[in-house]
Amino acid sequence: MADNISVIAAMSDAYKSFFLPGLREQADYGASAFLAQLERNTESVVGKDIRITMEYGRSGGIGAISEAGSFPVANAHKFKQATWETRDLAAQTQISDKAIEASKSSVGAFANMMTKQVKDVERDVKIYVGRSVLGDGTGKLGVIHSVTWDSNAKTLTCVMTSAFPTVYLSEGMLVDIIDASATPDATLTGGTTLEVIAVDDDLLTVTLKGLLADLTDISATIQADNDYLVAQGSLGRELTGLSAVYDNAATLYGLSRTTYPWLKVPGNTSVGEINDMAIQALIDKAETRSGSTINYMQCAHDVKRAYINYKAALRQTVDSLEIKGGFTAMSYVNGGKKIPITPDKYLPNGYLDGMDTNDWALYAMNDWSWRDQGAGLFTKVAGVAAWEAQLIRFCDVGCQRPRGQFRASGISGA
Repeated sequence: MADNISVIAAMSDAYKSFFLPGLREQADYGASAFLAQLERNTESVVGKDIRITMEYGRSGGIGAISEAGSFPVANAHKFKQATWETRDLAAQTQISDKAIEASKSSVGAFANMMTKQVKDVERDVKIYVGRSVLGDGTGKLGVIHSVTWDSNAKTLTCVMTSAFPTVYLSEGMLVDIIDASATPDATLTGGTTLEVIAVDDDLLTVTLKGLLADLTDISATIQADNDYLVAQGSLGRELTGLSAVYDNAATLYGLSRTTYPWLKVPGNTSVGEINDMAIQALIDKAETRSGSTINYMQCAHDVKRAYINYKAALRQTVDSLEIKGGFTAMSYVNGGKKIPITPDKYLPNGYLDGMDTNDWALYAMNDWSWRDQGAGLFTKVAGVAAWEAQLIRFCDVGCQRPRGQFRASGISGA
């Protein structure tokens, strides 16, 4: 298989020159309808850090005076700089010597093999980014309600709470179990690099087994309704997504919302039935204080169905809009202007978010790039008849005006 080295060299060239532009486009704009609407910003990335200026309040120096009175005392507009480190997003693909040998039968087979490899990476990157952009940075995929140990199969079946959609998890994923009682949260002993082998959406169950070694019975150490799952090695390292911005109890970009209450996001946790007046009340609340203009909304799938039912009961149809990224959205009319509402499968049931996308950006040091490891993109896997290549990107999502957004929950779904 010595000539596989020349094949690998050809693959490296193709991955960089032919496949990378399309992969970047799909990973950047195809992962999430919300993410596709955002500005890409490199100017605010200084070294490893993102630095943005967050504006709040009003300038002083304005008032009414008497004919001979003094002018108002000037007072500068208020700003606060937020600084936080970019996140390191990585992906890895692997191809066996056997697959390379099989592809040598024809040029078409070789091209098909490479196309499939890149498409698999592209799909996984899009799924990961699309989910994590809605998260809170912890990497949380679901909270464990109860567990059952199978001593024969050496598997652990977890019943999950309904706090997170089970679509966050899929067969083949590698996860860690996190001990939420540790300070700070830490990987549970014996709970690292576990493979998801089954997911039942109806029963809210996830079955795990050890990947690198047999799983041992750790069921007694797992705390019900407290410990949780994250993607392998991702604890506290994921994007500072929407849930981080919308969590008014947490600090944001290192700033306290107790000290800076203008960082708090308005919302409603008990909306009930969805209708145009409920949506308008949320928009008005976000826009009145902040000066932002809500120009994009996204909702859970059950909220989408409920809104369609609401319109149908009024003998009205829901108009659709084509938006950036090739996505199709429902249309909500606010003052004669259409605002897109896109359904997102990663939003929990009963949720509706509203944003002024001008307040958001994807801050990045670089674009998705193959990592050159000195001898090209592909390196030999030690002890295995396979080769691997790695993708890397340093970036994060940021919001300059949290007060100008909204999050609603407790919406009665359909």
